[in-house]
Amino acid sequence: IVTSRIVLIDKARIPHGSVIVRLEKFDDQRIDRWCSIWNQLNSEYFTRTGVKPFAVTPSSKSLNLATQPLLLLMLALFDSNDNALHRHQDLSAVELYNSLIRDFIVREQKKNPDFCKKEIALQNQTVDLEMERISIAALGMYNRNSLYIRSPQLQEDLLQLSTITNSGELQDSDKLLGSFFFLHRSDSVNETENGEMKFSAYEF
Repeated sequence: IVTSRIVLIDKARIPHGSVIVRLEKFDDQRIDRWCSIWNQLNSEYFTRTGVKPFAVTPSSKSLNLATQPLLLLMLALFDSNDNALHRHQDLSAVELYNSLIRDFIVREQKKNPDFCKKEIALQNQTVDLEMERISIAALGMYNRNSLYIRSPQLQEDLLQLSTITNSGELQDSDKLLGSFFFLHRSDSVNETENGEMKFSAYEF
């Protein structure tokens, strides 16, 4: 097993006798090498969009984030949107995640013509509401000390905590769990007074 992130390794079922190799953080040389490969492979995109090649400024807060391979990739994705990292040199991990998630939501929403027709203020409001839903899902997992959440649990959390009211046929939980943020994990069948009920579990 090779990993650079051991936060959840205690929750994994590892066969006896397995070898676990932890990758150390990237040093400056490896960060530069990674950026060089990224820029080479994305040179056509940079030329087409006018975006400058990706680089991590040694004096910025983002340098600490860049030592983690996954976060370095996220920084590169963040910067690919009009060189956002160049304009936010003191970006924290929280701000990075927030910006990336909002960008992902915007890209997904733009697939809907109705969203594109809205004024910027209304588009931002839609994104804010989606951020709220995702936050409630994350809070539900955290409070239950779990890496996943079941659809009835999320529906109850949304009813109690969300400022959004459901106006469609689908439950709010079904709409949220159907988004690209969530991966269907497993199904279970529970016996109830009304017969068998099928519950699905989802993780980010």
